[in-house]
Amino acid sequence: MIHSIQQDARNYTHPLPDFIRSVNRSRTIGLIDNTELQTVNLDGILLLVSRLANQGVASLAKLQLDDSLRIGELPGAYWRDINAALDHSPMPKQEWKSAQELFQDNDLIAQLTGVARSSVGRYIRGERATPDEVSERLHAVMMIAADLQGVLNPQGVRRWFTKRRSHLDGLAPIDVLGKDWTTDSSGYARVRTLADSDLSFQAT
Repeated sequence: MIHSIQQDARNYTHPLPDFIRSVNRSRTIGLIDNTELQTVNLDGILLLVSRLANQGVASLAKLQLDDSLRIGELPGAYWRDINAALDHSPMPKQEWKSAQELFQDNDLIAQLTGVARSSVGRYIRGERATPDEVSERLHAVMMIAADLQGVLNPQGVRRWFTKRRSHLDGLAPIDVLGKDWTTDSSGYARVRTLADSDLSFQAT
């Protein structure tokens, strides 16, 4: 969680909600740990962008940041563009381990990603390559979880996926997703919309 932003970094964290989302997403998928970027300074921002670039996410962002340091501020869409890049950048090697740390339940992870419980363990241990369609589901779940961690604690995030909701006709998000869902599925669209609605409600 971000506790404060130092003066030297303030010109590089606008719009603040987009910056916080980038940090939450990077933290949730394991690019930065819980002790990093609690106090945001310029070195921390450089570290974050470097790690994203090393993963092939928004690889031009590091060059753009270097240029912006000479100007004294970032383009207004900088963090929004990074979040858009993160949306389309599955990292299964890291995300399986991060999912286990967050959800603490391989049965729940298996149901969310549409795989067998035994396969979850193999993916986490790196004994089996993750198929593209499973990587897509895992990544989409982790992006929702990351965004929710801006307003919920880990227990609240876990409960969010299993709690019945009137907006989903009395079903829980995990039930609406089903088994072989994709990010083009109507079930996923409904779950993602619900997450965005909950985030907007908490922000008001």
